[in-house]
Parts: sequence; C-alpha cells; structure tokens
Amino acid sequence: MKTATVYRIEPPGSVLTVAGKPLAIGDTVTEGDVLTLATPDGKGGCVSLTAQIAVTVATKRLAPVEPPPGLAAEVPQPVTAP
Repeated sequence: MKTATVYRIEPPGSVLTVAGKPLAIGDTVTEGDVLTLATPDGKGGCVSLTAQIAVTVATKRLAPVEPPPGLAAEVPQPVTAP
C-alpha cells in the first residue's frame, strides 16, 4: 500500500483526523484512508501530502469550545458611586 506524510493543514486551527484519531504534521496516512478536516468555519481547507495517493477528505465545522463548568466568563457589573 502507498503511504504519504502530512506536511500542511490549512486553515490555522483546523483539526485533521483519521478514524477519530487526530493527525499532525509529519504523521503518515495510507492509501484508502478516510480523513476528516474540521475547520473553524466548516467551509473547507487544505491538506497537503508528500505523495499523491488516493484518500478521501471530508470537511466539517469544528465544534464550539465551551468553558468548563464554573469557569464561565462573568459579565462585569457597572460600578455606581454611593
């Protein structure tokens, strides 16, 4: 089977996965792999490999990041003079 190495993932902040496992620059993919590229806006991106092999890349929107419970941003209240 043919393999290739991931050398670019665009746009910044995107997450590339294969079978739910995150991939990084320098990781190897195999011909026939089904990759998912989650981008901040869900409108597509770019994955560059060191060789031309047959892989499938689906694009989806990154899930919003929620702050942990109890760490939600508090809205500052106006200070009034007595």
